[in-house]
Amino acid sequence: MVKASPESFIVQVGESANIISRGKPRATLHSVCRPFKFENLSRETFVVFLQPAWNKTFSVTDYSMEKSLEISSEVKQVDDPEQSRLTEEIQKIVPPLALRLKDRMTFADFSRETTKQYYGGSGLQSNR
Repeated sequence: MVKASPESFIVQVGESANIISRGKPRATLHSVCRPFKFENLSRETFVVFLQPAWNKTFSVTDYSMEKSLEISSEVKQVDDPEQSRLTEEIQKIVPPLALRLKDRMTFADFSRETTKQYYGGSGLQSNR
């Protein structure tokens, strides 16, 4: 759960930025859902995906894979038992970064491996 003042600007960092920056800033395991008790609550977003060139090569030699394991396996302690349960469910679905990222892998290969581990098949996304 993100708690922020109304005048805050929140940026969610993805795994590619995490890898390229060697963990500064760190990607956050996340999922968006509306709490059941707020039926008339909406979430407005403006999404911009930034990614490296498809042929960008990731180097993980100076990047601790232990640190990258923390990205997908980190559970933040929360007071809400339902939020804690949801976090644990997300972790069962999200393949750990250390299982998808290999040294000298291009962004295209990383993207394909990530898609394959999430959805199976060849790792190619359909245009449907």
